[in-house]
Order: sequence, then structure tokens, then C-alpha cells
Amino acid sequence: MDKKELFPLGLIALMLALAVSVADSMPERIIIHWNAYGQPDGFGGRFMGLWLLPILTLGVWALLYAIPRIEVLEFRKNLADFEKHYYGLRVAFIAFMAALYSVTVAINLGHALDMNTFITAALAGLFYYIGYIMQYVKRNFWVGFRTPWALASDMVWNKTHALGSILFRAAAVIILAGLMRPAYGIWITLTAIIGATVFIVIYSYWVYHREVDVNKR
Repeated sequence: MDKKELFPLGLIALMLALAVSVADSMPERIIIHWNAYGQPDGFGGRFMGLWLLPILTLGVWALLYAIPRIEVLEFRKNLADFEKHYYGLRVAFIAFMAALYSVTVAINLGHALDMNTFITAALAGLFYYIGYIMQYVKRNFWVGFRTPWALASDMVWNKTHALGSILFRAAAVIILAGLMRPAYGIWITLTAIIGATVFIVIYSYWVYHREVDVNKR
């Protein structure tokens, strides 16, 4: 295993260490979910509230680490060329999960933090970074806007990701602007993400069929 993986693994280790350190201080019913208005509406026991998220984060890290090694040979080099940004994606996701876990624990310990504000700001940062790296990703089956039409053609893939990079960063700015209207933050976030995604899919389809029509002439 590469030494650089010690950083994301260290973040996961900190999550587990936090779980151990606060285990005796947490309430019996731990808040594990908040509704669209930032109000707690889901509770769990010690396992779900303290251990499930770190375990799931470790599992996701393991999957992300394994993907370049199980990719089909045709696309394995593409992921290798993308490794610097792919590593950044792994770190960004693990950091997001670690921050989410820390805020969840803090709220359950009685600290006055607003989950909606945190989620909005954190998602905006994560989506902006994802949008930034999408312009560099090459065709593969695991990472990127993997529409059937983008996977069928390097040209369609590159155009889809060039536009997708812009749209995801724009969506991140819109999500962040949702902090000014906290009551509608979750709906602004969902509209920005779904809108950008749907437009990317339609654009990928359009570019592919335009390419096919040109080649038929």
C-alpha cells in the first residue's frame, strides 16, 4: 500500500478514536438523521450512532483504493493517469465523512451546531472539488459522468466532462448561496445537483447522436 494512503486512513483512525473517547458520554438515543429543516428525526443505538459511519467510511475507502486495480485493462491506464486527482477525490470524500461524523458527535454531546448549515457548506465544497477534477478524468467504468454515450466514445466523454466540470462547480456556488435562505437550503441543494446531473445526461446523449449522424454522412 502506498504511504500516501496513511493520510485518509489516519482520518478514519481519528473517527474511531473519537468514538472510543466519547462512548461513555453519548446519550442512549443518538441522533443519526435530520430532516430538511434541520430537526432531528432519526435515532439509533451505540452501534449505529458511534461505529457504523466510521466502518462504512473504511469500506468506501477500501473500494475506492481497489477500483484502479480491478478496472478492465482497456481503461486501467486511464485511471493511472488520473491518479493524482483520484487520490484527491478519496481524501476529499473521507474528510467530508470525518467532518460529518465529528459534527454529529458534537451535536449529540450537546453542542449548539446547525446540521443544515454544515451540510450545505460541506456539500458545496465537495461538489466544487468534484467539478474541478472532472475535467481531468479519462474514460473508465467507475469515476466520472459514466453515461452510456460517454463510455462509447472518447470525444463524447471529453465533451461531457468539460461541460460537467463547469456545471458541478456552478451547482456548488448555488448550493453555498443556499446558506442565505436556510429554510430552503435542502431544496436549493437538491435542485442544483439534480438539475446539473440531468442536463449533463441530456448533453451527453445529444453529443453522441450528433457524432453518429456526422459519421454517417
